[in-house]
Amino acid sequence: MQIGLDLVENQRIAAAYEKHGERFCRRFLSDKEMQQFYSDYQESISYLASRWAAKEALYKAYQGKKSWTWVCQFSVLAQKEQPPRISHPDFPRCDFISLSLSHEKNMAICMVLLQT
Repeated sequence: MQIGLDLVENQRIAAAYEKHGERFCRRFLSDKEMQQFYSDYQESISYLASRWAAKEALYKAYQGKKSWTWVCQFSVLAQKEQPPRISHPDFPRCDFISLSLSHEKNMAICMVLLQT
């Protein structure tokens, strides 16, 4: 089992989004996440920060054995009254990955457990 953890300041993500806009989002959000970001979350910085933390934590869990581009193909999608669901085009059911997201006004954190 591998563990990845990431903590990010929302302000850092807000500054990058303000400077680069959609280009910044496309760097790490999947198409499904982009759709959720613009429609359901109305460009919420906490949504961006939590997804950034999720991708960073997943990358750390893989210990650099997978590229950042490959990791960013994962989608972390919110569902009403259920924990976020993670998927990848090559692995529609990612039963081997568990994640926990949390965010407050100024911070977002994600922990990933990767069963190897």
